[in-house]
Amino acid sequence: MPVALLTLVTGFFCRAALVTRPSGPWDDDAYAAIVLSCLLTLLAAAAAVGVRLLGRRVLG
Repeated sequence: MPVALLTLVTGFFCRAALVTRPSGPWDDDAYAAIVLSCLLTLLAAAAAVGVRLLGRRVLG
């Protein structure tokens, strides 16, 4: 169950990064939001992989 939730969170942040469009080169807030979404995508994906590996190790 936690892996499924983390996968959904990962998809949400990935979609947010892909959908966010800056208005122009001056739109630093949009660029910061894209970078933050990408970082959160990577962190959520790493957490999902960690939970998956930990589950395999504990369950054998």
